[in-house]
Amino acid sequence: DSRGIAWRPTGAAGDLDRGATIFAAKCAACHPAEQVAPTQKGMAIDELVAGSVTDPFYLRLVSDQHLRSNIVFGRKDLGMPGAAGPFRGPDGGEVTTPLEAADVADLVAFLASKRNTWPSGPEVEDGEP
Repeated sequence: DSRGIAWRPTGAAGDLDRGATIFAAKCAACHPAEQVAPTQKGMAIDELVAGSVTDPFYLRLVSDQHLRSNIVFGRKDLGMPGAAGPFRGPDGGEVTTPLEAADVADLVAFLASKRNTWPSGPEVEDGEP
């Protein structure tokens, strides 16, 4: 559910500091910065953990529009809610406060700011585990 939030940016650029706060409150429980997706061998599976979206290698592959669309509409195929939520909070509890249009812009600004940071893990060649 997009809550009527435009799929493309319509206003000013977001505030990355505010985006970081929103990310910590509503996104980080399922997208922890230092954890890869739970499909790696030997990992305990938490179906709600989708892996990092702050990794610069991932962020260099996707556009701001891609990030925005995923935030607004969610990823039903992965169990990711859209802007209407509910979200998984830092303590694992449900956060029911939906995202507003400014929140989406702030989240995109925060994620985009991570494109040129050092990676969260070692860089590997294609095909390596």
